[in-house]
Amino acid sequence: MQVANFADIFTGRLLSEIPDALTHLLTSLLALPDLHTVNLSDNAFGLNTVAPLQPFLSQHVPLQHLILNNNGLGPSAGTLVAEALTTLAGKKEQARKDGKTVPDLETVICGRNRLENGSMNAWVQAYSANNKIKTIRMVQNGIRQEGISALLQNGLSKCHALEVLDLQDNTFTAMGGRALADVIANWSVIKELGVGDCLLSARGAVMLADALKSGKNKTLQTLRLQYNEIDAKGVEALCK
Repeated sequence: MQVANFADIFTGRLLSEIPDALTHLLTSLLALPDLHTVNLSDNAFGLNTVAPLQPFLSQHVPLQHLILNNNGLGPSAGTLVAEALTTLAGKKEQARKDGKTVPDLETVICGRNRLENGSMNAWVQAYSANNKIKTIRMVQNGIRQEGISALLQNGLSKCHALEVLDLQDNTFTAMGGRALADVIANWSVIKELGVGDCLLSARGAVMLADALKSGKNKTLQTLRLQYNEIDAKGVEALCK
């Protein structure tokens, strides 16, 4: 078994039922050496039912692709998930030292989860530890400019293999735009960048365009910039 798609499987279940069910499911998945993709989207975990995720996420070294979209995590449960992924990186490294072939964590999709600024320090650590990651989608998480800046500068800046970054529907402002402009040259193989609906602002758009103009992102194919209050100067910079 390589892919476990358990999206939207707890419809109509009581909150008291979910932890036991998750524990049984995820404990059994730990025994599957080829299971590389786990999708638990659209299940209302929140802080009360997220605990069973931690042992699995911190120990399942074959994990390559994690999809946790629309789980109502909030900053506290989001922190627990990120901390588990940091631990996982250490487990993967130890397994390699023991002579095992272990894949890197390549995909994290964790959108619509109200992660907010409060969990960003933990996510910085998670991405710093799993810095071979290729795809990150963290849309609509209520992350404000301080959290976005910390995530970009201290975490994602170390992910040199990044191919897809989607942070749409969070709040950048010029502060986040500056942080993005400062680190974007680190992603020499990026193909898709999504910063639409982020209040990038007129100044932020110019800073991003000027950074792109340096030509360090030649593989970029898709750039999402809609609903960002970009003005004529930003458009002119984008043209260049």
